[in-house]
Amino acid sequence: MLMCMRNLPLLIILIPALLFAAPHKHVQVTITPTTATLVSGGSDQFSAAVSGTPNTNVRWSATTGTVTNGLYTAPSVSQTTTAYVQATSTSDPTKSATAVITIDPAAQHSVDLNWNPSTSINVTGYNIYRGSASGGPYSQLNNGGLIASTVYTDTTVASGQTYYYVVKTVDNSGLESGNSNQTQAVVPSP
Repeated sequence: MLMCMRNLPLLIILIPALLFAAPHKHVQVTITPTTATLVSGGSDQFSAAVSGTPNTNVRWSATTGTVTNGLYTAPSVSQTTTAYVQATSTSDPTKSATAVITIDPAAQHSVDLNWNPSTSINVTGYNIYRGSASGGPYSQLNNGGLIASTVYTDTTVASGQTYYYVVKTVDNSGLESGNSNQTQAVVPSP
């Protein structure tokens, strides 16, 4: 009997601790979507779910770009870049979920022009003109000198715009011909 009495105080200490111990927390965080591809400066909405705790709040972070309440905005990039968006449980900061984002540079559009060579003699080159309305007015694009070939790439176009082009021949006296037939180019967005 003495032996039982000796162990009794130990049991009295352990029983309340076992009865009132916090249940085992198994906090889990998930993020949706888990992957995304964005263009430079683009954005995407992410959502997070937290289970295993009544506190479902998360703290958002990103390795590059910004994220506010799950809305991620990619930075401007000149080459393909990988970024990570993370949702971390505020009740258990060791638990988080991460999404992988591929950021592509903004699409750089261009318009490729080509035309048949002039059959006139004494032609030394061509001037390229562009306008934003059919029939003009047009502005000269090749301000650095005559174009010697019958191809030209306009890299100064903007997404979502429509442009109208004409070509003029230039002879060895520096005289320009009239406008060629007009051609139209519609630049896609973005």
